[in-house]
Amino acid sequence: MSEPLQQPLTVLVVDDIVSNAKLLALIMENMFKAQVSIAYSGKVALNLLSTSTPRLLMIDINMPNMDGYKLLEEIRAMPALANSLVVAVSANALPEDVARGLQAGFAAYITKPYEFDDVWQTVCPLLGLDPNTRAAR
Repeated sequence: MSEPLQQPLTVLVVDDIVSNAKLLALIMENMFKAQVSIAYSGKVALNLLSTSTPRLLMIDINMPNMDGYKLLEEIRAMPALANSLVVAVSANALPEDVARGLQAGFAAYITKPYEFDDVWQTVCPLLGLDPNTRAAR
């Protein structure tokens, strides 16, 4: 059995498409009672991460100037975030895209468009929660 999270979950959502970022933030707030910050670019995300260490980062792969893979490299180079949970969220949904994301070091890979349950089923195990219960909600 899973138990509710003992501390509020802090999340950084990074997506250059405002509506996508806001939707994912809303999902995380509602499903996990998370405290969510949003960055609309990799550069803004890095600025936020210089002063905060969210427990979970959810990063779009296809962004201009700095894609999700480059942002992941930058995050892994930051000692405070080297072992953080980073999830890819992408419209690149072919099996080889998912495999590339996992090989690059993302803890999980959620493909767009996703259902709310996809987010739940993916994120719960990363947080040590049983996805078959709704105790975390």
